[in-house]
Amino acid sequence: MKISKLYSNLPELFPSIRFNEGLNVIMAEIHNPENLKKDTHNLGKTTIANLIDFCLLKKRSKKFFLFKHQRFRQFVFFLELRLDANRFLTIRRGVTDSSKISFHYTLKPFANLKGLPAKDWNHWCVSFDKAKELLKAQLGFSIATTWTFRKPLGYALRLQDDYQDVFQLRKFRGLHRDWKPFLAEFHGFDGRLIQKNYDLTDQIKTIKQSIAKLKRQLIGVVSSDKLDGIILFNSIKIKDFERKLANFDFKIPDQNISENLVNNIENKIAIYNERRYHLKMSLQVIDNTLDEVIKFDLVTIERIFTEAKVYFGNQLRQDYNGLMLFLESISKERSELLLIERLEIIKKLKKIDGELLNLNQNRIDALIVLRKAKSLEKYTRAN
Repeated sequence: MKISKLYSNLPELFPSIRFNEGLNVIMAEIHNPENLKKDTHNLGKTTIANLIDFCLLKKRSKKFFLFKHQRFRQFVFFLELRLDANRFLTIRRGVTDSSKISFHYTLKPFANLKGLPAKDWNHWCVSFDKAKELLKAQLGFSIATTWTFRKPLGYALRLQDDYQDVFQLRKFRGLHRDWKPFLAEFHGFDGRLIQKNYDLTDQIKTIKQSIAKLKRQLIGVVSSDKLDGIILFNSIKIKDFERKLANFDFKIPDQNISENLVNNIENKIAIYNERRYHLKMSLQVIDNTLDEVIKFDLVTIERIFTEAKVYFGNQLRQDYNGLMLFLESISKERSELLLIERLEIIKKLKKIDGELLNLNQNRIDALIVLRKAKSLEKYTRAN
């Protein structure tokens, strides 16, 4: 994934920025003689990094400059990402309604979609959580997948204070468990072991606190009667917990489980639909390429040479004929390769269609179970 373009709906206030394939540098030069003694800091390097982070689904915060000042409420920002050689994704996110995200896919870079109608976007104003799932599916990170795709972005979009420590970013100045397990996983270690270490440390701390509490309760205990009183008091508490446990209603958790199952199935369906869409686009490109025919009318060329009174010799005719044979040979080889790739795409589409069919059936079954659970809960409450 590479960033190719950043722009807004107000180009007169925020001009479009194109990113190079290699190194990109923000540079400023002072030309006004009155300002020669001033430095070239505060050029907006941090602001651009923050805008990229905002388009990549940074959570809303009152301290963030876009939400802190009213003058930014009219802005809508567009970030174009290069997903692979011939596929680009544009993310649209406005300041006023920042929880609604839109996505559009193109086959060419540097598109300008600020005037594109809502009906032409591939995904228009989806929820923030749905947008994270869609973007995660497109980025396709293969390392440290246990964590959200936002985790490694902090290391790619470092601000000035984030360079004080190579591994610990500014926002991770608190607990080490917030970043060390991910960083271990990112470098090829088992991050779950690091996470388990922190969990066991917390358990040990809790047990030590419980022991200390019991020791405080036992201070001054010199008789068995007092110990019996403490035991009796704790026994009453245990019986109270057992009574509450016996009366616990499991219907609502079952309902929540069913709702989570439906949401998970819908997320999987969305991911498969994304793959299906891109495969169909690739299939369309291949079909268009196969339909292309090399057209060259040698008779017409000779007639034009004759009308222009320019000699069209046999050697020139042979060169053109040789060129056409060469082009036809290349076209034939390319067509054979494209046909092989086309068959592979069709196989993948058939497999995805089968998966979608099963998922849709599972979704219907889960919805039926959820509906029955809600009906049972309603009946139980009524009676």
